[in-house]
Amino acid sequence: MAKTQRSARTLLVGLVVGLLGAATVMVARPLVGAAATVGISYVANAGNNSVTEYAVGADGNVAPIRTISGFSTGLSGPEGVTLDAAGTLFVANGGNNSVTEYAVGAVGNVAPIRTISGISTGLNDPVGVALDAGGTLYLANISGNTITEYVAGADGNVAPIRTISGISTGLSAPEGAALDAAGTLYVVNCCGASGNTVTEYSMGADGNVAPIRTISGFSTGLASPVFVVVDAASTLYVANSGGDSVTEYAAGADGNVAPIRTISGFSTGLSDPGGVALDAAGTLYVTNTSRNDTPSVTEYAAGSDGNVAPIRTISGALTVLNNPVGVVVTAIPTPTPTPTPTPTPSPTPALPRAGVPTTPSGPGLEVGFGLVLAGTGLLAAVGLRRRTVR
Repeated sequence: MAKTQRSARTLLVGLVVGLLGAATVMVARPLVGAAATVGISYVANAGNNSVTEYAVGADGNVAPIRTISGFSTGLSGPEGVTLDAAGTLFVANGGNNSVTEYAVGAVGNVAPIRTISGISTGLNDPVGVALDAGGTLYLANISGNTITEYVAGADGNVAPIRTISGISTGLSAPEGAALDAAGTLYVVNCCGASGNTVTEYSMGADGNVAPIRTISGFSTGLASPVFVVVDAASTLYVANSGGDSVTEYAAGADGNVAPIRTISGFSTGLSDPGGVALDAAGTLYVTNTSRNDTPSVTEYAAGSDGNVAPIRTISGALTVLNNPVGVVVTAIPTPTPTPTPTPTPSPTPALPRAGVPTTPSGPGLEVGFGLVLAGTGLLAAVGLRRRTVR
């Protein structure tokens, strides 16, 4: 959740020493508050070809803090979204078979910094998008029944470095894709003869390769699954558009296994859910295309289970949500504050001696900008400016 950064300003008072002498003054710099965290959720809107961004903690009918939209963006039926470690945004566009990338802070009708597009790419209605630790890009192609992979920094009409494809793969209208820390690839298969499954592939899988595990069967609760996210413990969270639910599976789940938790029911606000994402605190974010024309992003506390109400819901005309699909959340720490330096007092001048003039001479004494309190011998330091007193 976004936190408010607070600042403290220190007021020091110095004592004027001597009858006509100069004061010893200490001026402190502003003390910056503890480092805060600013989070942003990015939502791909297939209905109006945009990516809208919201501050974490946003709730209700709130306007996005930024919107990427317009002809120059190259967005066309955007669905999957992800971010790399530097904050570069990657968007899978099913409308024009492309992957567009945007610089940190991109806003408005901005051109992508890179675009993967063309016949050599093998893209065929890409939906899900994921990145591994080395920057390799993974695309789930729903119409091609393939997973295509691209080297970090790929741009233009480039061939994939690997393609998972063929009858042995178990792919059937693949939509969502996610990776765990070990590089295992998880793919949700929405539809078709082998649909309603989650297939898993070892790192570096290529060609007509069988999955290492498959979650499938009546007990799983899978119902037209569309997107998946994996937490640090390799727990899987799957959004089921056909069941208006999010089902969760323990690490290593295989076969006809029951979920360990299921968010489902009227109170949840789930309605044709699509994208799923997690923040660092384990809060779950779900996009809802909605069956009653009220698209939303619903958020659930870590460990939520059953017919539980969301802790926050982004919904309403100001949000500009329009057939929201993919969602990703990032947290950006603010810079660590600089410690306040220990002030060094100026030497106290000697008291006037008999026969020596008491009026100061020379270039003068530099002191912190302040206010002399007449008749009290006190000087209050009230700012950071400096001036020369003559």
